Amino acid sequence: MDISDAILTHSSCAYAEEIRLYFGEAVALYFTFLGYYTTALLVPMVLGFLQLVLSTESIAFFCVFNVLWVTVFLEVWKRKCSELAFTWGTIGMTSLDEPRPNYRGTMGIDKVTGRYQPQFPRWKTNARLYCVSLPIVLLCMVAAFFVMLASFWAEELIINMRKEQGLDSSGVIVLLPSIVYSALVFILNLYYRMLATWLTEWENHRTQSQFDRHRVTKLVLFEFVNNFMSLFYIAFYIQDMEMLKYQLTVMLIIFQAINNFQEAILPLLIKLYSKRQRNKVLRFGTWNVTSLYRTGGVTLVAKELARYRIDFVEVQEVRLDGNGISQIGDYLLYYGEGNNNHQIGTGLNTVLKRSKYNSVHK
Repeated sequence: MDISDAILTHSSCAYAEEIRLYFGEAVALYFTFLGYYTTALLVPMVLGFLQLVLSTESIAFFCVFNVLWVTVFLEVWKRKCSELAFTWGTIGMTSLDEPRPNYRGTMGIDKVTGRYQPQFPRWKTNARLYCVSLPIVLLCMVAAFFVMLASFWAEELIINMRKEQGLDSSGVIVLLPSIVYSALVFILNLYYRMLATWLTEWENHRTQSQFDRHRVTKLVLFEFVNNFMSLFYIAFYIQDMEMLKYQLTVMLIIFQAINNFQEAILPLLIKLYSKRQRNKVLRFGTWNVTSLYRTGGVTLVAKELARYRIDFVEVQEVRLDGNGISQIGDYLLYYGEGNNNHQIGTGLNTVLKRSKYNSVHK
């Protein structure tokens, strides 16, 4: 173990493997990154506090250190990503991977693999992408730009009104448009992510890597304009450094407050609310899942069962290795013997909600 690994080992998410099995590699990678990033921030945090008590002459050193720190952190994180990709078996993901669970098409023999798989013309996916999705994304970017201009117009209007009344042109009231705009940016991001997911799903990409790549591209294009265009507009068009400072401060505080509430407080509130709910009705169902060994298959089953509030379901063709009991989120999967090449699975398997275990067995 080298020095960088020794420093950051404890920052790895303790439940990364459990998260990966339930939510998939992307979510597990996110929480692993949070652990690495939070731990790596300890050093600049300490130096930042020292810079506050020292003279301003140390600012140049602090800036140089931040540049070096970011460079080292990115290189260490690249190594960790390669390690995780090798461990999780995603380092060789290509367009020849297995079709993702939500891939739609006419069943037929694949010309490359020779297997019976869904077939969907690639030109239809490209037509949907460039003729429908791309114009919608550009339209959303233009709309976000005009929302930003409306915020500046409202702020300028308030300043002029206070000057006409002989009042101070500074204070919380003047910053109110920036505060509302920062909250609105977060809301727009939230709804746009839903739109981007729906558009990418509708485009019907074959593999999970293709789906993720096109969804991320849509998010980057819009969120760059929505999150950062106001800062570029102030810095290079208005050229008001004082206004830029206030805008950046307000956006960082609002974003951080919302993110902390969403990631730390809201899950606790949902958990407390769920414990108080006593649902005595058992919901039964059957489902031919056609395989659970593929990446995302288990996650999809858990999400669909939770969405329909199913407590007990018989599933067919899971095609898992061996037999036994496996936990998928709030459910327990009882599965029988299959073969090692994932082509044959037992005819009937049981998925039972853990909270209903005693009720069913009674």
